[in-house]
Amino acid sequence: MQTPGGKPKDPDRININEEWELRFWAKELGLDEDQLKRAVQEVGVLTTELRKYKPPH
Repeated sequence: MQTPGGKPKDPDRININEEWELRFWAKELGLDEDQLKRAVQEVGVLTTELRKYKPPH
């Protein structure tokens, strides 16, 4: 769920099934949406782990 400030209600987890959240976190993490989806498949939904993720070149 989105807060009034436009940020995710749970800042510790990403819900890639919510389009707005997918866009928000992709921008926040410097990834495109497809890279973020792959990252979630590889390391899970925790933002602490996703912040460490480096996409393959």
